[in-house]
Amino acid sequence: MPNPIHSLKQLPWGATLRTAIIVVAGVVAIEWAIVLALGGRAGLGSISPGFLLAMNLLGGALLGIATTELWRRQNNGYLAINLAWTLIGSTTLLLILRWLLAKYFFGALLPPTLLSEPSSVVIMGMVIGGFWRSWSARFRN
Repeated sequence: MPNPIHSLKQLPWGATLRTAIIVVAGVVAIEWAIVLALGGRAGLGSISPGFLLAMNLLGGALLGIATTELWRRQNNGYLAINLAWTLIGSTTLLLILRWLLAKYFFGALLPPTLLSEPSSVVIMGMVIGGFWRSWSARFRN
C-alpha cells in the first residue's frame, strides 16, 4: 500500500520554496508600485469591492502562472502534477507568512495586500494559473 506521507517527503520543498520566494517578492514590489501610483495608502479606499475581487482573482492566476513558469525555466521545462501542487502550496504558505508579517510586525514597511491576500479567491486563482498551461494545451489539439 502506498504511503502518501513518504511521497510528500520526497518532493523538492526547498527548491519550490525558493521559487515561490522570488515570485512573492516580485508581487510585493508590484503592490508597492500600485500603492505609489494610487497616491499612497489613502488612495486605496477609492477602489470598488468588485474591482478588488477581480484583481485578487487575476493576481492569484498571475501568481500561479509566474511560479510555474519560473519553475519550468529553472528546471528545463519539467513540471509534474505533484510539483505543481507543491508550488501552489509553497506560494500559499508564503502568502500567509507575508500577510502575518504585514499585519503584526512590519505593517509600515510592507504594502497592503492587493494581489497577494491569502484568501480563497487568490488561492483559486493560483490553482487556475498553476495549471493553465496543461489545461490550455488540451483545448489547442
